[in-house]
Amino acid sequence: MVASGVCHTDIGSMEYARTCPVLLGHEGADVVEEVGRGVTHVRPGDHVVINWQPKCGKCRRCLSGRADLCEDIQGTAEPCVFWNGKPLRRASLRTRDRRPRIHQPDGLR
Repeated sequence: MVASGVCHTDIGSMEYARTCPVLLGHEGADVVEEVGRGVTHVRPGDHVVINWQPKCGKCRRCLSGRADLCEDIQGTAEPCVFWNGKPLRRASLRTRDRRPRIHQPDGLR
């Protein structure tokens, strides 16, 4: 991970995470190191932004251009530990075809 934003939800999560290691931040930027067979939307060397809660891309709202109202958003999120409804830590980043990574424009690198 090259960079990650830490926001108020991360700060609040620290209150509940005194007994376990915590990886703060869920708005990250990184460079793709490798891709699996059949992955075509990113290549090694691509600069990407990680979407911590990817949209399904298949529900009626996603298909109508309103992915911000995705009906299956929790179903696509990577497993993580929750306490009081807040994400505490995240162990891995998805690379499946639901595309949680977004290419960064050259001017933002």
